Amino acid sequence: MAKIKILPEYSAQPSGARVTPLLEVSIQHVLSSENTTEINSLRVADYGCGKLRHLCIFHNYFNSIYLVDTKFQLSRTLKLFGKKTTITQYITTLETSNNIRILNGSEFESSELGLNAIFSIAVLDVVLPNTRTTMIETAHKNLKPGGFFVIIMPRNDSSILKRCLQNNKYYDGYFFNHHGITTFFKNFRETEHLVNKITRSGFVLVKNLSIYRHVCLLFRKK
Repeated sequence: MAKIKILPEYSAQPSGARVTPLLEVSIQHVLSSENTTEINSLRVADYGCGKLRHLCIFHNYFNSIYLVDTKFQLSRTLKLFGKKTTITQYITTLETSNNIRILNGSEFESSELGLNAIFSIAVLDVVLPNTRTTMIETAHKNLKPGGFFVIIMPRNDSSILKRCLQNNKYYDGYFFNHHGITTFFKNFRETEHLVNKITRSGFVLVKNLSIYRHVCLLFRKK
């Protein structure tokens, strides 16, 4: 199989895709856990924070937030909440900046932070299998025992699936070319293989909140 340079920072989803309500549902489940009674002290990560679409929601529930993405994503100029800036620059303008820590993927992989929860939203579906494996292992390493690993992804999106053809199959998904950028998408219509992979890495599946249009899996570190 010829190698293709995939840029996962560019999503296959439409730019106007809405934040799934399953994020807040999963947060409520984390907060209701018997081991997370000290809400103000919880430390969570948005693993693959993208364009900070979920930051406001995390702010509503948590005081200590880690934003994790690739070096490229963290340093490139984006349109964030109406402003052209980088993620790093934008965070410095917030009154709550002292409660937010930014890490690139390599820094996160080498850390052992003992976090209460790690959320990965619309990420595992746009990265290749080897990157998925690395992300799962890294999540396990950075969670405290009993910590949550929450995975949310779109699936069965007809706007994406209609472009998944025989000639753009790649690994276990499909690649797309658009204005010189190549992206990837894996439709997790079935999640059994992914669940097995994650449980073999030291997690237990505690809740499956998946619906037809979204995967939502809550794991806990053993």
